[in-house]
Amino acid sequence: MKLTDVAGWAIHPGGPKILTAVGEALELEAGDLRFSRGILSRHGNMSSATVLFILQEMLGEIEGPCVAIGLGPGLMAEGMLINR
Repeated sequence: MKLTDVAGWAIHPGGPKILTAVGEALELEAGDLRFSRGILSRHGNMSSATVLFILQEMLGEIEGPCVAIGLGPGLMAEGMLINR
């Protein structure tokens, strides 16, 4: 599977700088992070639950493989591939 095969990105928005850094590192388009940025804008960083809010918002618009990445303090990161 290639990055271009991913239909949606649910990236934990610890803050705008994190989203920018992840987007640059994965060479994502600005629209790829629209759900993460939207949740961050409306609700802020809600810790672990934030990724679930992003996934819920994506339900009506994204079909196919979705990558969800949760980030925590220090060097903690979790990821999963979901196929919808």
